[in-house]
Amino acid sequence: MHNTECFSSDLRAQSYRGLVQQEASSAKLRKSQWIGAIVTELFQGQELREEGRQNAEHIKRQLTFVICALDGLLAGHPDAKLRGRVHGAYRGNRGETEQDDRK
Repeated sequence: MHNTECFSSDLRAQSYRGLVQQEASSAKLRKSQWIGAIVTELFQGQELREEGRQNAEHIKRQLTFVICALDGLLAGHPDAKLRGRVHGAYRGNRGETEQDDRK
């Protein structure tokens, strides 16, 4: 059984070597250059995903601040019903009031 596993691993390794050689040749690169380009692209992709996640978190924090600030301004507005109307418009139910939000 062990010999069969080794033989299978050898075939797989030869297959990968052939694939790498073929892809490197078609890209007009040496095998090491082709592998290096793949590894570099992989890590650049991770950096971009991390940067995108950080940007999304920053946007979420900014939106939370803006929402809280706007709600505070609406709560202190002389028109006591304005806050309820804005909340209702946000939900698409223009008839809701602040009291309805508490239910």
